[in-house]
Amino acid sequence: MRRVALAPFNDPQADFVIQTQRTNTMFRVSLAILAQASSFFRQVESQRKQNPGLRDYEHLDVAESDATIETILRFIYPVADPVVQDLDDVCDAYQASVQYKFDYVAKRLREFMLSPRFMDNEPVRVYAIARRFGLAEETNIAARHVLRFPPNWPAYEEFDHISGRAYHELLTLHKNRGRKLVEFLHSFHLKEKITCMKCCPREATAALPRRQPEWWQIYVQQATPLLLDSPANEDIFSLEFILKVAIEAGITCSMCCTSIMQAAQPGGAIAILKEGLASKPFDLVVSM
Repeated sequence: MRRVALAPFNDPQADFVIQTQRTNTMFRVSLAILAQASSFFRQVESQRKQNPGLRDYEHLDVAESDATIETILRFIYPVADPVVQDLDDVCDAYQASVQYKFDYVAKRLREFMLSPRFMDNEPVRVYAIARRFGLAEETNIAARHVLRFPPNWPAYEEFDHISGRAYHELLTLHKNRGRKLVEFLHSFHLKEKITCMKCCPREATAALPRRQPEWWQIYVQQATPLLLDSPANEDIFSLEFILKVAIEAGITCSMCCTSIMQAAQPGGAIAILKEGLASKPFDLVVSM
Protein backbone atom coordinates (compact mmCIF):
# COMPACT_ATOMS: atom_id res chain seq x y z
CA MET A 1 0.00 0.00 0.00
CA ARG A 2 1.38 3.36 -1.04
CA ARG A 3 1.27 6.43 1.10
CA VAL A 4 2.20 10.05 0.54
CA ALA A 5 4.76 11.99 2.55
CA LEU A 6 3.76 14.93 4.69
CA ALA A 7 3.85 18.54 3.47
CA PRO A 8 5.61 20.08 1.73
CA PHE A 9 6.54 16.85 -0.04
CA ASN A 10 2.98 15.90 -0.98
CA ASP A 11 2.27 18.36 -3.78
CA PRO A 12 -0.15 16.70 -6.25
CA GLN A 13 1.20 19.03 -8.96
CA ALA A 14 4.79 17.88 -8.44
CA ASP A 15 6.58 16.56 -11.51
CA PHE A 16 8.76 13.94 -9.80
CA VAL A 17 8.26 11.18 -7.24
CA ILE A 18 10.85 9.63 -4.93
CA GLN A 19 9.44 6.43 -3.46
CA THR A 20 11.01 4.57 -0.55
CA GLN A 21 11.01 0.80 -0.97
CA ARG A 22 10.70 0.05 2.75
CA THR A 23 7.36 1.77 3.31
CA ASN A 24 6.23 2.68 -0.22
CA THR A 25 6.10 6.32 0.81
CA MET A 26 5.92 8.74 -2.12
CA PHE A 27 7.68 12.09 -1.87
CA ARG A 28 6.10 14.34 -4.52
CA VAL A 29 8.80 16.87 -5.30
CA SER A 30 10.07 19.33 -7.89
CA LEU A 31 12.73 17.95 -10.20
CA ALA A 32 13.95 21.50 -10.82
CA ILE A 33 14.76 21.91 -7.12
CA LEU A 34 16.50 18.53 -7.03
CA ALA A 35 18.48 19.40 -10.15
CA GLN A 36 19.68 22.67 -8.63
CA ALA A 37 21.12 20.79 -5.64
CA SER A 38 22.39 17.60 -7.27
CA SER A 39 24.39 16.76 -10.38
CA PHE A 40 22.72 13.33 -10.31
CA PHE A 41 19.29 14.87 -10.70
CA ARG A 42 20.56 17.43 -13.22
CA GLN A 43 21.36 14.47 -15.40
CA VAL A 44 17.89 13.02 -14.78
CA GLU A 45 16.36 16.36 -15.78
CA SER A 46 18.48 16.47 -18.93
CA GLN A 47 17.50 12.93 -19.89
CA ARG A 48 13.81 13.68 -19.35
CA LYS A 49 13.98 16.62 -21.73
CA GLN A 50 15.46 14.33 -24.33
CA ASN A 51 12.96 11.54 -23.62
CA PRO A 52 9.64 13.12 -22.65
CA GLY A 53 7.00 10.86 -21.19
CA LEU A 54 9.28 8.07 -19.99
CA ARG A 55 8.48 7.00 -16.40
CA ASP A 56 12.17 6.37 -15.67
CA TYR A 57 12.67 10.13 -15.56
CA GLU A 58 9.59 10.89 -13.46
CA HIS A 59 9.92 8.33 -10.66
CA LEU A 60 12.79 6.97 -8.56
CA ASP A 61 12.62 4.02 -6.16
CA VAL A 62 15.18 4.28 -3.36
CA ALA A 63 16.37 1.91 -0.63
CA GLU A 64 16.76 4.70 1.94
CA SER A 65 14.30 5.24 4.78
CA ASP A 66 11.62 7.92 4.89
CA ALA A 67 13.61 9.79 7.52
CA THR A 68 16.74 9.85 5.37
CA ILE A 69 14.94 11.17 2.29
CA GLU A 70 13.09 13.81 4.30
CA THR A 71 16.33 14.94 5.93
CA ILE A 72 17.94 15.51 2.54
CA LEU A 73 14.90 17.24 1.07
CA ARG A 74 14.60 19.60 4.04
CA PHE A 75 18.14 20.80 3.44
CA ILE A 76 17.44 21.73 -0.20
CA TYR A 77 13.83 22.96 0.05
CA PRO A 78 13.03 26.45 1.40
CA VAL A 79 11.79 25.03 4.70
CA ALA A 80 13.20 24.64 8.21
CA ASP A 81 16.32 22.47 8.46
CA PRO A 82 15.76 18.93 9.68
CA VAL A 83 16.19 18.07 13.34
CA VAL A 84 18.74 15.26 13.43
CA GLN A 85 18.84 13.64 16.86
CA ASP A 86 21.08 10.63 16.32
CA LEU A 87 24.39 9.91 14.64
CA ASP A 88 22.81 6.95 12.84
CA ASP A 89 20.50 9.42 11.07
CA VAL A 90 23.44 11.67 10.17
CA CYS A 91 25.39 8.70 8.80
CA ASP A 92 22.49 7.39 6.71
CA ALA A 93 21.69 10.81 5.29
CA TYR A 94 25.35 11.52 4.53
CA GLN A 95 25.76 8.24 2.67
CA ALA A 96 22.66 8.98 0.59
CA SER A 97 23.69 12.58 -0.09
CA VAL A 98 27.03 11.35 -1.46
CA GLN A 99 25.35 8.66 -3.54
CA TYR A 100 22.91 11.12 -5.14
CA LYS A 101 25.52 13.91 -5.31
CA PHE A 102 23.87 16.46 -3.03
CA ASP A 103 27.12 18.28 -2.31
CA TYR A 104 25.60 21.04 -0.15
CA VAL A 105 23.70 18.50 1.93
CA ALA A 106 26.85 16.44 2.44
CA LYS A 107 28.67 19.56 3.63
CA ARG A 108 25.92 20.43 6.11
CA LEU A 109 25.88 16.87 7.46
CA ARG A 110 29.64 16.95 8.00
CA GLU A 111 29.04 20.09 10.07
CA PHE A 112 26.35 18.22 12.02
CA MET A 113 28.87 15.47 12.81
CA LEU A 114 31.13 18.05 14.45
CA SER A 115 28.38 19.74 16.45
CA PRO A 116 28.71 19.76 20.26
CA ARG A 117 25.71 17.41 20.53
CA PHE A 118 27.82 14.60 19.10
CA MET A 119 31.42 15.68 19.76
CA ASP A 120 30.87 16.21 23.47
CA ASN A 121 29.42 12.74 24.01
CA GLU A 122 30.21 10.46 21.05
CA PRO A 123 33.50 11.53 19.44
CA VAL A 124 34.61 7.91 18.99
CA ARG A 125 31.56 7.19 16.84
CA VAL A 126 32.18 10.39 14.87
CA TYR A 127 35.78 9.29 14.34
CA ALA A 128 34.67 5.90 13.00
CA ILE A 129 32.09 7.47 10.68
CA ALA A 130 34.63 9.99 9.38
CA ARG A 131 37.18 7.23 8.73
CA ARG A 132 34.56 5.15 6.96
CA PHE A 133 33.83 7.93 4.49
CA GLY A 134 37.42 9.15 4.11
CA LEU A 135 36.86 12.53 5.77
CA ALA A 136 40.34 13.62 6.84
CA GLU A 137 39.46 16.91 8.57
CA GLU A 138 36.55 15.42 10.50
CA THR A 139 38.68 12.40 11.47
CA ASN A 140 41.39 14.55 13.03
CA ILE A 141 38.94 16.84 14.82
CA ALA A 142 37.06 13.87 16.26
CA ALA A 143 40.34 12.26 17.34
CA ARG A 144 41.19 15.35 19.39
CA HIS A 145 37.87 15.09 21.21
CA VAL A 146 38.40 11.37 21.82
CA LEU A 147 41.39 12.31 23.98
CA ARG A 148 38.99 13.57 26.66
CA PHE A 149 37.93 9.98 27.37
CA PRO A 150 39.70 6.79 28.50
CA PRO A 151 40.28 4.24 25.71
CA ASN A 152 37.83 1.65 27.07
CA TRP A 153 35.28 2.37 24.33
CA PRO A 154 32.16 0.26 23.81
CA ALA A 155 32.01 -2.03 20.77
CA TYR A 156 30.26 0.57 18.61
CA GLU A 157 28.58 -0.69 15.47
CA GLU A 158 30.55 1.92 13.51
CA PHE A 159 33.74 -0.08 14.15
CA ASP A 160 32.37 -2.75 11.80
CA HIS A 161 32.83 -0.32 8.91
CA ILE A 162 36.48 0.63 9.49
CA SER A 163 39.68 -1.35 9.32
CA GLY A 164 41.61 -2.71 12.27
CA ARG A 165 44.39 -0.33 11.28
CA ALA A 166 42.09 2.71 11.61
CA TYR A 167 41.07 1.53 15.09
CA HIS A 168 44.70 0.89 16.08
CA GLU A 169 45.76 4.33 14.87
CA LEU A 170 43.30 5.95 17.26
CA LEU A 171 44.58 3.84 20.14
CA THR A 172 48.18 4.71 19.24
CA LEU A 173 47.37 8.41 19.04
CA HIS A 174 45.73 8.24 22.46
CA LYS A 175 48.67 6.43 24.06
CA ASN A 176 51.38 8.59 22.45
CA ARG A 177 49.60 11.83 23.32
CA GLY A 178 49.27 10.77 26.95
CA ARG A 179 52.96 9.89 27.20
CA LYS A 180 54.03 13.14 25.55
CA LEU A 181 51.97 15.25 27.94
CA VAL A 182 53.17 13.34 31.00
CA GLU A 183 56.77 13.90 29.92
CA PHE A 184 56.05 17.62 29.73
CA LEU A 185 54.33 17.57 33.13
CA HIS A 186 57.30 15.90 34.81
CA SER A 187 59.75 18.35 33.26
CA PHE A 188 57.63 21.37 34.17
CA HIS A 189 59.27 23.67 36.75
CA LEU A 190 58.36 27.24 37.58
CA LYS A 191 60.60 27.87 40.55
CA GLU A 192 59.66 31.52 40.78
CA LYS A 193 55.96 30.62 41.13
CA ILE A 194 56.05 27.26 42.92
CA THR A 195 58.23 27.85 45.94
CA CYS A 196 58.06 27.61 49.71
CA MET A 197 61.05 28.72 51.74
CA LYS A 198 59.92 26.61 54.71
CA CYS A 199 59.65 23.31 52.77
CA CYS A 200 62.50 24.16 50.40
CA PRO A 201 64.81 26.45 52.39
CA ARG A 202 67.94 25.80 50.36
CA GLU A 203 68.83 28.44 47.77
CA ALA A 204 68.76 27.08 44.24
CA THR A 205 71.98 26.75 42.27
CA ALA A 206 72.69 25.66 38.71
CA ALA A 207 74.11 22.38 39.96
CA LEU A 208 71.45 21.79 42.60
CA PRO A 209 68.08 23.39 41.77
CA ARG A 210 65.53 23.94 44.49
CA ARG A 211 63.40 20.90 45.32
CA GLN A 212 59.76 21.35 44.40
CA PRO A 213 57.37 21.71 47.36
CA GLU A 214 55.54 18.65 48.63
CA TRP A 215 52.13 19.69 47.32
CA TRP A 216 53.49 20.05 43.77
CA GLN A 217 55.04 16.61 43.87
CA ILE A 218 51.66 15.16 44.89
CA TYR A 219 49.97 17.18 42.16
CA VAL A 220 52.26 15.67 39.51
CA GLN A 221 51.82 12.21 41.00
CA GLN A 222 48.01 12.42 40.87
CA ALA A 223 47.78 14.19 37.51
CA THR A 224 50.01 11.63 35.76
CA PRO A 225 47.54 8.69 35.57
CA LEU A 226 44.71 11.06 34.62
CA LEU A 227 46.68 12.39 31.65
CA LEU A 228 47.66 8.89 30.58
CA ASP A 229 44.04 7.77 30.78
CA SER A 230 42.53 10.91 29.19
CA PRO A 231 45.19 13.15 27.57
CA ALA A 232 42.76 16.04 27.12
CA ASN A 233 41.66 15.86 30.76
CA GLU A 234 40.59 19.27 32.09
CA ASP A 235 39.95 18.18 35.68
CA ILE A 236 43.60 18.51 36.69
CA PHE A 237 43.39 22.29 36.20
CA SER A 238 40.30 22.72 38.37
CA LEU A 239 40.36 24.36 41.78
CA GLU A 240 38.64 21.27 43.18
CA PHE A 241 41.53 19.05 42.07
CA ILE A 242 44.14 21.49 43.38
CA LEU A 243 42.40 21.69 46.78
CA LYS A 244 42.23 17.91 46.92
CA VAL A 245 46.00 17.82 46.40
CA ALA A 246 46.49 20.42 49.14
CA ILE A 247 44.42 18.36 51.59
CA GLU A 248 46.27 15.17 50.76
CA ALA A 249 49.60 16.96 51.11
CA GLY A 250 48.58 17.94 54.64
CA ILE A 251 49.60 21.56 54.17
CA THR A 252 50.32 23.23 57.49
CA CYS A 253 52.53 26.21 56.70
CA SER A 254 51.18 29.51 55.47
CA MET A 255 53.84 29.79 52.77
CA CYS A 256 52.70 26.53 51.14
CA CYS A 257 49.11 27.77 51.22
CA THR A 258 50.22 30.98 49.56
CA SER A 259 52.20 28.98 47.02
CA ILE A 260 49.13 26.92 46.08
CA MET A 261 46.92 30.00 45.80
CA GLN A 262 49.47 31.70 43.56
CA ALA A 263 49.70 28.61 41.37
CA ALA A 264 45.90 28.35 41.06
CA GLN A 265 45.16 31.97 40.19
CA PRO A 266 44.81 33.22 36.57
CA GLY A 267 48.27 33.48 35.06
CA GLY A 268 49.69 31.22 37.76
CA ALA A 269 51.65 28.01 37.42
CA ILE A 270 48.59 25.83 36.72
CA ALA A 271 47.40 28.14 33.94
CA ILE A 272 50.89 28.18 32.42
CA LEU A 273 51.03 24.39 32.66
CA LYS A 274 47.68 24.15 30.87
CA GLU A 275 48.93 26.40 28.07
CA GLY A 276 52.11 24.37 27.78
CA LEU A 277 50.26 21.07 27.51
CA ALA A 278 47.85 22.49 24.93
CA SER A 279 50.73 23.84 22.84
CA LYS A 280 52.29 20.42 22.34
CA PRO A 281 52.01 19.50 18.63
CA PHE A 282 49.09 17.25 17.81
CA ASP A 283 49.82 14.19 15.69
CA LEU A 284 47.36 13.90 12.81
CA VAL A 285 45.64 10.57 12.34
CA VAL A 286 45.06 11.26 8.65
CA SER A 287 47.23 13.62 6.59
CA MET A 288 45.29 16.58 5.23
